Amino acid sequence: MSAATDAVRAAAVRMLDALIASAGEGRAPFRCLTAIYLNGAAMPMLMVGRADGQAEDGEAIVLLNPDEDLLDRLAPGVGYHGGLLKEIVSGKCDAMMHVWLDAYVKGPDRAKVLASYTTRTPAGAPKFQVK
Repeated sequence: MSAATDAVRAAAVRMLDALIASAGEGRAPFRCLTAIYLNGAAMPMLMVGRADGQAEDGEAIVLLNPDEDLLDRLAPGVGYHGGLLKEIVSGKCDAMMHVWLDAYVKGPDRAKVLASYTTRTPAGAPKFQVK
């Protein structure tokens, strides 16, 4: 994994942990748009998924520098996986990662990457600013 991919994964895990902790006893679907600083630039990062406070697990699809049309295209709580997910995001973001936090595993191995995608030619600059 590249340094940027490692940073995106680490940020996603921290945010997903916080969302799981705040979900209480239920399952909470979420959509979160934030910025992550990579190589001195604030890049938009979209997270869509669900957090389960009772089971203490959750999953998130994380998109780095997505096209604006992807902001509404991916819905929380929908089971996007594998090839379909890659088809949806192909050419529309710099990177995508589908992360699952396993409730039964503790420590650094808790986060599993279920699918990932990186573009061959990253945009290099943010496609829009997160406000």
